[in-house]
Amino acid sequence: MRLTSSLYSRAGTAVGTVAALGLIFLVGCASTPGGYRVFQQNITLQNENAALKSKLHRQQAELKVLEAQLAAKTPRVATLPAARLGELFTVHAIKIQSATNTARFHGGKTLRGFRVFVATLMADGHPLPATGKFTISAFDLAVKTGATRIGHWAFSARRSKKLWYGQFGLNCFAFDCPWKRPPAHAQITFRVRFRDALTGRIFTAQRLVRVNLAGR
Repeated sequence: MRLTSSLYSRAGTAVGTVAALGLIFLVGCASTPGGYRVFQQNITLQNENAALKSKLHRQQAELKVLEAQLAAKTPRVATLPAARLGELFTVHAIKIQSATNTARFHGGKTLRGFRVFVATLMADGHPLPATGKFTISAFDLAVKTGATRIGHWAFSARRSKKLWYGQFGLNCFAFDCPWKRPPAHAQITFRVRFRDALTGRIFTAQRLVRVNLAGR
């Protein structure tokens, strides 16, 4: 027991000596002008780091709460089980057709916007009329300054059903997208997003199209 007590006493003395030396070192560093500034900077950085960590934890907690609230308020899309969907013809991709171009609309004399043709395709590439919501954006990416987006248009599932275009073998949707200002360049990038009402799946497509700005 005496030997054990002696060892603990020596160990405690050693730890105390190391701590004392460390304190003396810090005090010694702080006693000089340069060392004191470094000491203060370290303390400030430690406090800032602790504050940032605390803020990050609070933001993460708030984000989880917001996500839970959003999930509770967002209705789930009612759809068939995967096994049943596998037995049906369903959309697997969408494609912006090359027929996409500028248009006058309703027999007008001047160009008023774009007519965007979008095909909803099955797994084998064949077109399939599908019900869902479409959102279309057009960009003039050659613009050097200012906004590059020319327009953004949304079409509900009910409205899209009336825009299926089966003439001339196109078999796709034809969307009239009027612009607020005409593009300055003929190279236009189109982006389309489609949310399938049957499966709830979301499909996107993008295509660069050279449109006719001459009006002929």
